[in-house]
Amino acid sequence: MNIFVPLILVVGISSTVYLSNLCNSSIEHIYAEQYKASQVPTTPLAQSRDNNTNNTVLSVPTTVVADIKPDRVSLAFGVETTNKTAGEALNRNSDLMTKILSGLYSNGVRQNETSTSAFSISPNYNYSQGRNMVTGFSATNSILIRSSNINSTARWIDNAISSGATSVDGVVFELSGKKLDGIKNTLIKQAINNAKNSAYITASLLGMKMVGIKSLYINDFENAVTNPQPFFKSSLAAPAGTNTTPIISGEQRVSMSLMTTWLMK
Repeated sequence: MNIFVPLILVVGISSTVYLSNLCNSSIEHIYAEQYKASQVPTTPLAQSRDNNTNNTVLSVPTTVVADIKPDRVSLAFGVETTNKTAGEALNRNSDLMTKILSGLYSNGVRQNETSTSAFSISPNYNYSQGRNMVTGFSATNSILIRSSNINSTARWIDNAISSGATSVDGVVFELSGKKLDGIKNTLIKQAINNAKNSAYITASLLGMKMVGIKSLYINDFENAVTNPQPFFKSSLAAPAGTNTTPIISGEQRVSMSLMTTWLMK
């Protein structure tokens, strides 16, 4: 007999998972349901035998999900200046960027956490009398900060804007590789334990005994990261009466799926 038991677990304080027996005496369906979540569709039982051992086969797909506080932040500040000549536009841009960097370093940003992400100088044109006329030049310079000091994000934004930054090209909170590795190992252990418990419960409901595991396949580890969104100077000014721009890191959702196959008799 080949039996499929879908099982999903969300890791958290208020998360609960339990098995529900929605069948008659023949036990036609078994499914897992998450507390306060939509019902997982029921999967019909399929019967077969393991060719090598002649035991009944039980397949248990399992997914565990966790919401984790990020421990790293990435953000980019941009400065754009315009003047009649390229040199004047560049000089003004350099002065502002130097002021921005000095303020950031004074507020906890380390030099090894900053890098130039984009730089350009380009002419501005005005189409007149059948031809393009150069009216001036624009210089743009962007720096990227990648840091584990996520609690300083709002202060850095306010400092950069007050120092002359014209845009924040994205704020991304993410999980470091070290933290991801630890979470991955934890989720694998939880998924295997959940699959094992589900298999034993199912075997008991069927009046059978577990013989052992036949196979285990671990699917991709998924980490949902929000795409960076651009912010501009007018939208980044702190509201009246507040000290800093409100920036909330939230949580990152990560998941691990695996498929286990068990032998019963």
